[in-house]
Amino acid sequence: AVLQQRLLQQARQSPQPPSRCSAPMLGAWVALLGELLHARLADTAMGEPRFWTVPPEQHVSQLFLHVGIVAISVCWSAPGLQPTGVLVGSSTLSEKIWGVVMLSFIVGNVAKKLYLGDDRTVDELIDMILPCHVYNMLAVYALLGTTRHARETVCNLLVYCAWMPIMAMVFPDTEGIMKCDTHCSPALRALFVALFWIHHLALAAVPAILAYYVKLGRFILPPVNRGSFAQYVAFANSYIGVSLCAFALLVGQNINYSVWPPPLPPNVEALLGGSYYRVTVGLILSFALGPFMRRVYYPIVAAIVGFATEKLKKHDVQSNTTGRLEGWMYSVGQGVGLMPVFRSRDTSHAARDPTTIERRHWPPAGLSRWIGEAGPELHLG
Repeated sequence: AVLQQRLLQQARQSPQPPSRCSAPMLGAWVALLGELLHARLADTAMGEPRFWTVPPEQHVSQLFLHVGIVAISVCWSAPGLQPTGVLVGSSTLSEKIWGVVMLSFIVGNVAKKLYLGDDRTVDELIDMILPCHVYNMLAVYALLGTTRHARETVCNLLVYCAWMPIMAMVFPDTEGIMKCDTHCSPALRALFVALFWIHHLALAAVPAILAYYVKLGRFILPPVNRGSFAQYVAFANSYIGVSLCAFALLVGQNINYSVWPPPLPPNVEALLGGSYYRVTVGLILSFALGPFMRRVYYPIVAAIVGFATEKLKKHDVQSNTTGRLEGWMYSVGQGVGLMPVFRSRDTSHAARDPTTIERRHWPPAGLSRWIGEAGPELHLG
């Protein structure tokens, strides 16, 4: 009833015809939702002087802004959001190993938060929606999934969002772990800190892992175009700009600094726009850092992975351990009269000299099955 009265009053006061009332109507909604938000969080805000660094009405208007960005981005990325069907028959052994490793980090972090939570278990578990944990879940889905959404769409998002674990390591937040004096021994604290760094280093290696599998044809990385970029912008704004901020306001917690900014020097906070810091950071992540990861960082990582792979191939050819072993077996077989075992219809030098077999077939069949370079695992659906 209050909402209807406010909207009717706003409409009567507006001189524009009904077809032009969208802006005043939106302003009325923002003002009303801002008042409701202020009333709901009044008690929570009393314990934190910086809680309303961003006024309630600005929280609402900024959420509307990010919703608009998401809507435009989804329209632009429509062609890129349609890949359906199965890309690969099943995950290879190495992909399953990487997927289980990434999954173990999720289980380990949940166990750690349950242990540290005590009477704040729910608050600790809420941290599992932070960017790095979401990035971890995307990596698990990509490595263990076989659909085009997992192997193409999520692959694209993982490359664009590679800044998530990097930013977490540049600005590490281990304060909560270091304060667990009541039920943490020094050794356990050190273990939790080590888990933090190992976890984020493993996440930082995801682009390199993807680059390797993209080279094998196990994943598809969409080209740099409007559709693939709009996919990322839609995801980043819907997750960080809308979902994370709305949930933080709903529970009254500063999740990922969504309600008030971190303690920054006054000049830095002013540079970020003061109460508009969230919009500024969102624009930087969407239109600067994400494209940098895709256009600059990932190509460098892919080049390093390609160079390392070629070096390993050359090293295998030079060492030729398998070839020498088969040459020794060839000599033994020739001495005991087992030559027919090694006969071949190919009369080339490579066929007559078993020590060259590794030069013609790298990697060995067993390794190929393990990494998915050969055999039925390579057939794309």
